[in-house]
Amino acid sequence: MITAALLAAGETKRTGPLLKPLLPVNGKTVIETVIEKLKESDVDRIVVVLGYEAGKIEEAIKDEDIDVLINKEYKKGMLSSVKHGIKSDLNSNFLICMVDQPLIDVKTINTIINHYDSSRVVVPTYKGKRGHPILIPSSLIKELIFFEGKTLRDFVHGHEIKEVEIDDEGIIINLNTIEDFKKYLGFNGILWPYF
Repeated sequence: MITAALLAAGETKRTGPLLKPLLPVNGKTVIETVIEKLKESDVDRIVVVLGYEAGKIEEAIKDEDIDVLINKEYKKGMLSSVKHGIKSDLNSNFLICMVDQPLIDVKTINTIINHYDSSRVVVPTYKGKRGHPILIPSSLIKELIFFEGKTLRDFVHGHEIKEVEIDDEGIIINLNTIEDFKKYLGFNGILWPYF
């Protein structure tokens, strides 16, 4: 069982007053784009973890098969959202996905899943640089729930890692700022109402 935990709880401060998950990518919102790719992939279940402006963002999630979880402690950081997501099924393997990575290919998601390891965290790399999503086996989920470190990276670095080199720059591209959206998506008539 592979559950994709899509993290979309952050305050998106670097996109100003605009909510990053609701910005457009080729005619759809960022969050819709990522969800569609996850639905096309080999994941068995999708949970979306919301926090900041959860009500507005949830309106963009029109699929009833997706579980929406609200992390009221989102200000504590990403790790709190990870924990909130994985609590939904302590026996599942979890693919930890970031809402700011809509450029990842479906093929990439499946490649990560196909490299599943029952005892190691699977981490994709692009030209040697580590990215997301990462796949955490069920054998480590309960330990992660009680992990008292500050970041998910701290947890991952404390365990064996299986790196998988992938020819998809999307795993290291995070659309965090308006400049990132301009750089990677351009104007081409799609983003102009926002900028």
